[in-house]
Amino acid sequence: MNNDFDSLLNELKANADTEAFIQKHCIDKSYRLFHIFFNRVVRDKCMEMNQVIKNSRISRNYVYNIINGKKRNPGRDKILALCIGAHMNIDEINQGLELCDHSRINLHDERDVRIAFFVSSSRFDVLEINLMLESKGLDPLDI
Repeated sequence: MNNDFDSLLNELKANADTEAFIQKHCIDKSYRLFHIFFNRVVRDKCMEMNQVIKNSRISRNYVYNIINGKKRNPGRDKILALCIGAHMNIDEINQGLELCDHSRINLHDERDVRIAFFVSSSRFDVLEINLMLESKGLDPLDI
């Protein structure tokens, strides 16, 4: 088992209030679809969708298909770019990735570590991230 899972399991065992644990750690049922989650986070951050699209550097038509729920299974890199464009933190990005059945940010993968460093430093520029990835001989985000 990994450390995150172990710590959550220990917390669950130590906590008599299962409902409070579920409230704290389980994905809200209304967030089971990426486009609903994404639109809520963007709204909660008071961002304009036009700016998020521009930040992500993904084709406007493609983004609208995602955020309107027409494109149900966007690729991992598209999710990363959208979440970065929406200035999401690592936890929010991981939730978005999981909603689309993609792997979370992997801190054992050099590419993911470099992306996570930019995000954790509040550097939400997809172009700058791609240039850095390419300079390190890594695949840029496929946007």
